[in-house]
Amino acid sequence: MLRLRKSRQPVQGKVSQKPILFVHGAFGGGWDYRPIQKILESKGREVYRVTLTGLGEREHLSRPDIDLETHIMDVLNMMKFEEISDVILVGHSYSGMVISGVAHRVPEQIGHLVYVDASLPEDGDCMLSDWSDERKDRILQNAKEKGDGWKIFPWWDDPPPRDVPQPLLTWTQPVKLDNPRADSVPGTYIKTIQKKKDRETDKSLLERVKARGYDYHEWKTTHNPQRSALKKYVDLLLAIE
Repeated sequence: MLRLRKSRQPVQGKVSQKPILFVHGAFGGGWDYRPIQKILESKGREVYRVTLTGLGEREHLSRPDIDLETHIMDVLNMMKFEEISDVILVGHSYSGMVISGVAHRVPEQIGHLVYVDASLPEDGDCMLSDWSDERKDRILQNAKEKGDGWKIFPWWDDPPPRDVPQPLLTWTQPVKLDNPRADSVPGTYIKTIQKKKDRETDKSLLERVKARGYDYHEWKTTHNPQRSALKKYVDLLLAIE
């Protein structure tokens, strides 16, 4: 059985020098991380929040050929032009795919990976790889009926007003994870629990977390802890040295 670890408390008076870079989930944008950025910066941390191409305030750039590689390059270019290294790279939901791709490109620039209720892919996986055939069919039907065959609309009843459609290729393009140096990058996985059934955590996910030696935490909160569990989220990031 995988042992669950509690977040360590940051040492009083000691502030980690690692910058933090947030990568939002599907349909979202960097706007979702403004509140947690303000809190972390008030505690002396250097914080960045990217918005992936075609989403958020970059919605006007949306087009059919945007794929997972585009989003990986968004993060790599932010790190390049902002001169970010030894970074705590945080990926939420879909962006587990993105930060995994980034880590295999520039493992020497990653100080720690944090997966927040996120995809945790193997080489050659795509966002849809671990989903049931029924769920995949719903996604493809969504794109066909609502998104002109190339974009996916949020399917929940009351999405935040700033959530926008996402290009389908970002969910269907396989990720390339072939750099063994990335295996030595430390990581943390956060599983959010809202309902009793959510405790039936996917067995393969736990096996991957354990195989990589990541810390594992279960939080009783929503899928978006950047909104619903700010203090817990901040404390965890501050505890990463």
